[in-house]
Amino acid sequence: MDESRESEDRFRQVAENIDEVFWLTDVRKQEMLYVNPAYEAIWGRPRSDLYRDARAWLDAVHPEDRARVEAAVPGQLRGEYDVQYRVVRPDGEIRWVRDRAVPVRDESGEVVRLAGVAADMTAMVAVETTLRESEARLRQIAEHLDVGVWIYTADFSEALYVSPQVGALWGLSVEQIYEDPMVFLKHVHPEDLPVIQAAMRGGTGDDVAEIYLRRMLPDGSHRWLCINAFAIRDGDGEMYRAAGITEDVTERLALESMLQDREAHYRRLVETSPYAIYALDGDGRFTELNPAAEDALGRSAAELLGHSYMEVVHADDAALAEQVFQQLQAGGVRRLDVQLRVTNPRLGTRWLSIAVASVYDEVTGAAGVHGIGRDITDERSRKQHLRRVERFASMGTLMGGVAHELNNPLQAIAGFADLLLEGESDPGRAREALETISREARRASRIVADLRLLARKAHEGTTRHEAVGVNDVVHHVVRARRYAHVTSNIEVDVELAAELPVVDGDPDRLEQVLLNLVVNAEHALAAMDTPRRISIRTRPTARGVAMIVEDNGPGIAMEALPHLFDPFWTTKPPGMGTGLGLAMVHSIVQEHGGTVNVESAVGRGARFQVDLPGMKGVRATQPRSTASASPPARPVAPPPVRSIRVLTVDDESSIRGLITRVGERRGHEVEQAVEGEEALRAVDSAEAEGRPFDLIISDLRMPGLDGRRFVEALATRSARYVERVVLMTGDPDSAEVAQLREAADVRVMAKPLGVPDLVAIMQAAEAVAAGRDPDGGLAAGSSADRVSGAQHGASDRDGGSGPAR
Repeated sequence: MDESRESEDRFRQVAENIDEVFWLTDVRKQEMLYVNPAYEAIWGRPRSDLYRDARAWLDAVHPEDRARVEAAVPGQLRGEYDVQYRVVRPDGEIRWVRDRAVPVRDESGEVVRLAGVAADMTAMVAVETTLRESEARLRQIAEHLDVGVWIYTADFSEALYVSPQVGALWGLSVEQIYEDPMVFLKHVHPEDLPVIQAAMRGGTGDDVAEIYLRRMLPDGSHRWLCINAFAIRDGDGEMYRAAGITEDVTERLALESMLQDREAHYRRLVETSPYAIYALDGDGRFTELNPAAEDALGRSAAELLGHSYMEVVHADDAALAEQVFQQLQAGGVRRLDVQLRVTNPRLGTRWLSIAVASVYDEVTGAAGVHGIGRDITDERSRKQHLRRVERFASMGTLMGGVAHELNNPLQAIAGFADLLLEGESDPGRAREALETISREARRASRIVADLRLLARKAHEGTTRHEAVGVNDVVHHVVRARRYAHVTSNIEVDVELAAELPVVDGDPDRLEQVLLNLVVNAEHALAAMDTPRRISIRTRPTARGVAMIVEDNGPGIAMEALPHLFDPFWTTKPPGMGTGLGLAMVHSIVQEHGGTVNVESAVGRGARFQVDLPGMKGVRATQPRSTASASPPARPVAPPPVRSIRVLTVDDESSIRGLITRVGERRGHEVEQAVEGEEALRAVDSAEAEGRPFDLIISDLRMPGLDGRRFVEALATRSARYVERVVLMTGDPDSAEVAQLREAADVRVMAKPLGVPDLVAIMQAAEAVAAGRDPDGGLAAGSSADRVSGAQHGASDRDGGSGPAR
């Protein structure tokens, strides 16, 4: 008895909590034994009505359905009762129910009870009604979709509806699918068959089933199809239809694959980038860092993720970092460049140059920032050193040219002084020598003054500020480069504006700016045929002064213009530039509050303009300098062993005059030529007369045909002429001289040459001429073999350090 009651209690607990109406009647007594609470939820009436009258439920049956339901009630005793009808609730709402009953028999087989279940089918009926009503619209829509729409029976034995696109996707006609609903399986890739067959056997489950498979084409290729299938269920949750959409996703999958590959590619770029890359959220917390960022900050991503960027910023730069972050978050700017310090536990304080941009959300605004940075600590420490290197390089070029130009008047001064010291018998010629010495001494004094001014070195890390006249800067540089321009056949046009305001700055560094621009123009013109022109102009501007350097060279390619002021970037061949000149120009001009701009096009030359802010009411001062020399006494040379013919080639008249005087005093016949072409004509004429020159003393750098090409031209005539040549240069150790000596074994002397040097050269030629063989040539081991400052006897002097002439 207890077990029966316990079983009944469990039954009631279950029945009380199900959504379907469960009822139980006594057939003999015609009374309701039990009905669960679901009755009240569906019928909207109290269960007590049924306990008073077991047939009270019929009162709520819709009038149109009542006769059909009453006719079906007797079937309850036979187990044939399964009726769907409408119930009208007291509030007027109509519910569809499906009512089923089974007889319960005793041991003798007599029906003693009826047990039934009534399920609310309102939603299912509404769906079916809606489906029927919308079927026509569905067909119309499905016919025009790019995807295929299909509806099958639950067991996939019959195709109820197939849109034309389904057939097209499978390469079949709709009729073929209706006749054989599984015909499409013949076109599925063998590897994908188990997937779709398993889905068909197991139904689609409660959720939408998404299946990807390959449809094989006749040529062996395939197309990817995506099938989204779902079950249509009845009120009992049983699947009675299978529907779905089939779509060709070949291109979409290819695009997704490409995007995935690209994402992986960019992820690799970020992970392997040498630059620090990071992301911050809207509160300034790290959300992502690459390995380079970990190295730059000296911390792992695990230590930094979720922490504020302010934890790594140096205290002295915290305000700047906060300002930048807030500006980006406010949306006023989208990108900023900033240099600031961070604290690196391993390396100490480090400088970073960071390009930081806001991550902008169109709805909520800025949502954080992304940053790309590089460690510039070492770069900053090298910057001043690089400036010094470039300054020394440019000053070396300048001093080489000035020193070489200085050698010419010094040689004239020294030579004519030697003549006077040895005793000049002709008073007229003695006066001429003294006038030459005076004139060349003044010329040397001016050159030394310019050299001292332009070579003056400022203390590292400091910049002088004084009133600077830009026209004075131009005068100094043009005068310093005058000889280089003459010997390189470069025409220089200088146009200086009057009444210019002065500039507050460092005259040495401003002269370095102009010098670099002028030397840059010279290099551009080196490979050009004449005419070669450089124009240097000054003019007032609204802010102050403009200094313009323009050339008619080959111009600059458009793709090179953005890099002109980058350090170590150069278009010049190896040995012609360090790549620092224009970078230094840009840096110095910026230090003076100015700007530098370039205009150029291939074949149209280049124009650099430096704009500097001016000072009003202040005049600049110019440095003054003087120079003097006191030559030592010279020994008297022995008389010549034989008279020879000498050709002297130099564009400096004072040097030609000195060599001529020395040669004539030794009883030699001396002929002069200003440059190489004239010298060649003299050589050819002497050869035609049968009186070739025994000695040719030539400068290396001259306008027109210079010494190198002059020697090359002599070599095409006869090797014996090359053996008789002695070249003079201010830089005998230059690469140009080394190449020349290697190619033609030419003898080279370091300038300036005094009278004893010239006498020694002539003595060697005299000795060769006295015992000349049929080919001629200077005797081996003569003093003309000297190629550097190792002058002999009292004539020893510095050989100069400028570029070879």
